[in-house]
Amino acid sequence: MTPRRLDRVLGIRKRAEREQAQALGQAMRAERERAAEADAAAERLEACMRQVSDTLGSAPRAGMLHNLGLTIRAAARALEDTAAAREAASETVARQQEHWVERRRDRRAIEKLTERRAEEERVRAGRAEQSRIDAFEHHRRSGGGGRA
Repeated sequence: MTPRRLDRVLGIRKRAEREQAQALGQAMRAERERAAEADAAAERLEACMRQVSDTLGSAPRAGMLHNLGLTIRAAARALEDTAAAREAASETVARQQEHWVERRRDRRAIEKLTERRAEEERVRAGRAEQSRIDAFEHHRRSGGGGRA
């Protein structure tokens, strides 16, 4: 691969890594939001349970107990839903992180290849220069480089 093509591929790999890093950041923000929602749902369920405890201290009516039961079931369902969303967000973060690691590894491989090719070119140029110097010295010593 020519150095120009390697530079182009490296640019593409860097852009892919940067885009994946942004996707990972978005997934992490979403995970934090889902965690906050799950925490809030847990707090609402605890508040409902405290309300039931407080209500049982007085003589509650059947209708009130029924309504409290509905409220608790709704809060428990909300907690389950937010916990599931939190788990899904965590899985998304893990996948996005894997993709980012892959993109990063790809970029580093191209960088190393570019460096290796540059080093090979430096060695090749050094050898060519040494060959010219050796030829010049050989020519000079063999009498071809005499003075006029």
